[in-house]
Amino acid sequence: MGISVGSTPRPGHSNSGGSTQWESAPKEFTRRSGIVMEIWGPTGTGRTSLALTAPGPIAFIYFHEKIDGIVQKYANEKDIRMFKAGGVFRGEDKDIQKEAWTAMEAFESAYYDAFNFARTVIVDTHNEAWLLERLAEFGAPKPSGGQVKNNYGPVNNRWMSMLNMARSKAESKDMTNVIFIGQAEDEWKPNAKGFDSKTGRIVRMASTASNQVLLKSDVSIKTDKKDGNFISTVMKGYWNADSED
Repeated sequence: MGISVGSTPRPGHSNSGGSTQWESAPKEFTRRSGIVMEIWGPTGTGRTSLALTAPGPIAFIYFHEKIDGIVQKYANEKDIRMFKAGGVFRGEDKDIQKEAWTAMEAFESAYYDAFNFARTVIVDTHNEAWLLERLAEFGAPKPSGGQVKNNYGPVNNRWMSMLNMARSKAESKDMTNVIFIGQAEDEWKPNAKGFDSKTGRIVRMASTASNQVLLKSDVSIKTDKKDGNFISTVMKGYWNADSED
């Protein structure tokens, strides 16, 4: 069953032609120029190692993740340029906001600059990047008052601009991959007594911002470690995900 509403041309109009802003929909699926990917899982399950197997040159933007003993192996194989983002912010909200704003501007500048030279851009982790954006805006993880919609407008706009940059570059001819590394957390659900308790499962650390990352991603991979073995599970992928991208 198809959509028939509006299939008949308006009087005096034709379904053919149109302005030059329109383009024909593709009739065949072709390999995309780049991939937007999310790799998430508990710390120590190979998230960063998996990301660094991507094609170089790599722009590796990391926050407070452990990289010693991990990045060296791949730096001997390909060009990797690193940028340490974030920082330690102390004091009143206004002091934290001022310091975090400077760090946020440096992070965003490095992120956008990375697309000028990198074949793959890695953000490790996007959860910490989102926290930095909020600290820069509010001086705290969330605003202390006012209407939430109005408070979050500027920070949401900055976040979506970064995600849209990743999506647009992945669809261009520049051959840029973007990998967002995400954190995981214990799943909590109400028990028989009505209190929340751990279920024993590990899930994505979900927020509005991290769900936007997932929405923009072509592929989402969960990493895990069991009996000394590293496990990667594709949780989301487009139908041609096993192509040579």
